[in-house]
Amino acid sequence: FMTHQFPITVLYELAAPSVPDEHGEALQVLVDNQEEERETILLVLGRQLLEGRKGRSKENFGKWVSRNFPNLREIVSKDEQAAILWAAEFPEKHQDMLDKHPRVRTTRGLYAKYKEEQA
Repeated sequence: FMTHQFPITVLYELAAPSVPDEHGEALQVLVDNQEEERETILLVLGRQLLEGRKGRSKENFGKWVSRNFPNLREIVSKDEQAAILWAAEFPEKHQDMLDKHPRVRTTRGLYAKYKEEQA
C-alpha cells in the first residue's frame, strides 16, 4: 500500500547540496509529508490489526495477518507493529505521549518513550 513512495536514497541524492536551496526545501516537505502520511496509514493499520487480534490466539492471529496483509513484515517492522497495536489499544496513552513529546514524529518513537516511562 506504499507503492508511491520513492526510495529514500533517490531523495537523498536529489536533496544533495548541489541542488538549489528551494528544491532542497521542497524535497524536505515531500519527505515530511510522506512520513506523516505513512504514520497516518500505520495508525489505521494498527486499528485493523487490533480488530483482527480480538479473540484469536497468537498463532491464529499470525495466520490472519499473513492472509490479510501478506507483505506486512516487509513494510512494517516488529517494533512498529507493536507500537501501532499499542496506539490502537490505548489511544489515551498514545495521545498522552503525543502531548508530552510533540517533536517525536513516529508512533514507534512515542511507544519507546512510553516504555521508558514504565521501566
